[in-house]
Order: sequence, then structure tokens, then C-alpha cells
Amino acid sequence: MTQSNEPMVDNPQRQALVTLKTNLQREMHELTRLLHGAETDTGPKGAWVGPTAAAWHTEIAGRRKDLGIQLAKLVPEVQAAIDRCPQQVTQSQAKSMRADL
Repeated sequence: MTQSNEPMVDNPQRQALVTLKTNLQREMHELTRLLHGAETDTGPKGAWVGPTAAAWHTEIAGRRKDLGIQLAKLVPEVQAAIDRCPQQVTQSQAKSMRADL
């Protein structure tokens, strides 16, 4: 309990950030996997060959690499936001936070 005798509850903002981080990692992993499949299909030994396939292969490879770079930056930012959030807040603070979410 706080000095105002208000019970402490889990911080909904922190919970939302944890969910965001988990979803982000899962979705980015899935997207990277799908792009890898498309990259393989358009590669020199893939199902689709020729100049257009080679151009797509290069494009997909670049996007897959870029996703990895962006994820490497984004996940730590979300984790830093999680680390800044208190684990528990008062009930009234939690209510206010839920309204903002």
C-alpha cells in the first residue's frame, strides 16, 4: 500500500510494452522467415529464374537484411521503455493508464 492507502497493482503500461516486445519479436521472426523463403525461391537455384527473378532476389535479400538491422535497434528501445516503467502503480494510476492505452 502507498501512503494514500491505495493498493498497488501491476502497471498496465509496462504489460502493454512487454506484449509489444513479444509480438514484435514473433512477427519479425516470421516475416524474416517468409522473406528467406522468397529469397531462396528467386535465387539462382530457385523455382523462378531469369533477370526479373534475379532483381527480385536482390530486392528481397536487401529487405531481409534491413529487417534484421531495424529489429536490432527496435527491440532494445522497447526493452529500455519497459525498464523505465515501474512494475506496480496505484489503482488510480493504473486506471488512468488503461484509459490512455
